[in-house]
Amino acid sequence: PEVPSSHIYMEAQIFTPGSRRFILHRSAHAHGSDQHDPQHRYLLCDLDNGGQLSPLTEETGATGPSISPDGRYLYYFVNETEIGGGVLTLKRVQLDGTERETLFVLDAPLPDTDVRPSRIYPLSTISSDGKRIAISGYLGDGHTQGAPYGLMVFDIEGASVRLVLQGPSWCNLHPQYSRSLDAVASHDILVQENHDNEADEKGEITRLVGGLGADIHVIRDDG
Repeated sequence: PEVPSSHIYMEAQIFTPGSRRFILHRSAHAHGSDQHDPQHRYLLCDLDNGGQLSPLTEETGATGPSISPDGRYLYYFVNETEIGGGVLTLKRVQLDGTERETLFVLDAPLPDTDVRPSRIYPLSTISSDGKRIAISGYLGDGHTQGAPYGLMVFDIEGASVRLVLQGPSWCNLHPQYSRSLDAVASHDILVQENHDNEADEKGEITRLVGGLGADIHVIRDDG
């Protein structure tokens, strides 16, 4: 009772097929967690076993959980980034807690850019074929006000990443892959654009949205 626990924000892909098991987290709130909190854990809740909770992560900085479409794996990121540096790691673990794997380590500028992501968004999204996972972050250098945020798409099988969308209005992307199994539609991602938002040079949002409101767009995951 001394450690708050919470569901994960409602659009997150955190249920297994059949909806009998799902992910929640401790020492956190619905919108995310503190990347430096050593008490933060993602937990598997098994409804067929009286709601039994089993920890699935142990790393400080775990964020952006997504269950694979076949219900076999939890994909997540370990956020050890800082503005202009640090490391972002993509991992997965089977839902029984075995076979934990590191799939990709980003410790350099994003390909074909000179920017490093930080302030990693707490929600990821995985494609319906389980081959790609997307997450967003801040792309600023810590000195420039109005710097961009961007969406990164990780190729799970190819162990690569690319930046597919960037700009100052993408601070609150809420990315959601299409659930369609169609080969073309499965590359679509729903994203949110916040107009008239404001942030300081460190990427801290001081105004989430202005009078023009927010738009919803669909883009392909190649940008």
